[in-house]
Amino acid sequence: MGSNKAEKKRLKMQIKLAKAQAKLAESKQPKLEQAEPRILPKVEISPKIEISKEDKASPALRFAEAVRGILYLIGSASLVLAVILQERGVWLTLDNIVQNLLLLRTGQFALIVIALALFIYGLKHIRLVR
Repeated sequence: MGSNKAEKKRLKMQIKLAKAQAKLAESKQPKLEQAEPRILPKVEISPKIEISKEDKASPALRFAEAVRGILYLIGSASLVLAVILQERGVWLTLDNIVQNLLLLRTGQFALIVIALALFIYGLKHIRLVR
């Protein structure tokens, strides 16, 4: 997620630095009339990924993404069952899930957790949470 942006920025900066070093080395070399092949300084790009604190996801966002992933898994498993069994009513709709969960105390707690996760994820999408 954020590591791709950080890695791209780091690579861009290293490329700019390499170009600047090559330009500086070229300007310091004496101008020769003969056409010699230019040798550019070698710049090693390390595979080390540095992630700044700004690019790291907050624990609340990681929690929200985990809950979203679980919801996706439930939906996809329900769809697979509907395709395999080829029956109507196998697809679990959100109405069915909520009705069944509201009856149980633990189900109500699960709905609160899901609602909190979706709220946090909504804040992320309007760029209030990183």
